[in-house]
Amino acid sequence: MSKFIITPELSETLRNVRLQNNIQAKSLASHINKSPAYISKLEHGEIQTIDSEQLLSIIDYIFVDTTDKNELLDKIYNSLKIKYTNKDIENLLWFTNFDTVLRELPIPMELIEYINSLLIEHNISIKQLLFRINSNEHISEEDKCNPDIPENLWYTNNRDEQCIKIKMQENDLVSILHGETDTTSYINLLSIVFYTLKIINYKDKIDIPNDEYKMLLSETTDILNNHKFYSIIEKNKILSEKQANEDISDILNSFERENAELISDIFTTLHVFSQLDIKRTNLYLSDFNKNLTWDTSFLLRIISLEYTKLDKTSVSNKRLFIEELRKLIDEFAQIPDDKNKIEVY
Repeated sequence: MSKFIITPELSETLRNVRLQNNIQAKSLASHINKSPAYISKLEHGEIQTIDSEQLLSIIDYIFVDTTDKNELLDKIYNSLKIKYTNKDIENLLWFTNFDTVLRELPIPMELIEYINSLLIEHNISIKQLLFRINSNEHISEEDKCNPDIPENLWYTNNRDEQCIKIKMQENDLVSILHGETDTTSYINLLSIVFYTLKIINYKDKIDIPNDEYKMLLSETTDILNNHKFYSIIEKNKILSEKQANEDISDILNSFERENAELISDIFTTLHVFSQLDIKRTNLYLSDFNKNLTWDTSFLLRIISLEYTKLDKTSVSNKRLFIEELRKLIDEFAQIPDDKNKIEVY
């Protein structure tokens, strides 16, 4: 079982995410069969290493939406880059699992159209494709039959190579190819494209030379990259090769471009307000940042409520509205601990 070094950035992020999602330390400790004291030490950087499977279990437990999970991976990757090369990070089994298996990504419909066109052109049925994917032709027979090797998680084989034993459900494959789902894991589309190309190029041939396997995998990755469907590793490889801002913009998908534009608009608005009264703005932003750190998901939901419906409300009524909010916060803050349950909103 591989070990991972706990960085200060990772331990701090684990704690913040747990608190944001209202998960008690004792609940997390029970989930991994450890004491609350162990969780405290982990979150304060007093534990140096952790088994990769245990880390997988912790992060899978404390996350309640995939957006947070994606954010965490980006933060972890940036912290890892300080000490490790891209190649080193690729060899971190736990990170590969989060990056390619647990992380949900928006599916580019152009990529689905491209895959379907290949299936139609070469008369490949969904059942045929599913059979080849689940045959796991890239791993040994011994590994296929080994019940100790979990499905749909990367592992290291006896040649110190990263491998994965895929088990894809037919309804999941159909849903992806029919455009009925808009997100999936990186490994799902990698497997679909890889075996589509393998059938086209090699028909029913199972065993292919290692160099040809690598070339086929490289072609698969290029297709995914060209459709802006990236693993974090692949995306950062490309970003490292780009110098100009316009080059970086070219590789971002529509969701990422929209996100960048929205954040830019928010900064512009805050900058304008700051010019009018920077002292007061700093006080507001300081409190907002404190609240955002406390519970990001909750605050994003609060600020996304339709306050624009109050556009005809008088200034005095807006002040009354704010005062009522303050009273409501005080009221909920007085709810006894035994009346608060750990829930997901």
